Amino acid sequence: MQTLDVGCGSIKRGTIGVDLDRAVRPDVVAEATVLPFRGETFDKVISIQCLEHLWQPPSKPAMAVISALKEFSRVLKKGGVLDLTVPNFAGVSTLIKWVMLRGEGIESAYGPEGYFLLGSHLNENQVHHVAFTQRSLRISLEQAGFTNVKFRATMVNSDLLGKVKFLIPKSRHDLIRVEAISK
Repeated sequence: MQTLDVGCGSIKRGTIGVDLDRAVRPDVVAEATVLPFRGETFDKVISIQCLEHLWQPPSKPAMAVISALKEFSRVLKKGGVLDLTVPNFAGVSTLIKWVMLRGEGIESAYGPEGYFLLGSHLNENQVHHVAFTQRSLRISLEQAGFTNVKFRATMVNSDLLGKVKFLIPKSRHDLIRVEAISK
């Protein structure tokens, strides 16, 4: 089974790992929006916490997400599986942090809440440009031509909240994991 890991970072989860950052030593250095593979090559595409980092100025970040999802669909064999994980902008931990800080003292190109909610990372390629909810992710997947979208396991990024995870609706967990089928 041929598996492509897009945005693999230093941990490759597939047969071939793709990342934009040469420093993590991927098998292939490429952008998620322009994958250097023939159509219908892979049985599965994995992408874990990658989509939120995409942006192709001057277009809107959401357009880069649709472009990447279309690329994932293109390189997947008919009926191939996309296994995707993204941060949940509606996650309980994000909401609690926002209430606690009230956006004070946080400035960025995105406004006062920007880097706090959308990732304060080491370099420009690690900033979160897109915020997802289950609803927005489903819409993006369907626009890119995926079908049979199923939300899978989610996660709470907090030791305290993790202990009461069963009390928190899955739509409010910190990570969204989805599986979808290519047409």
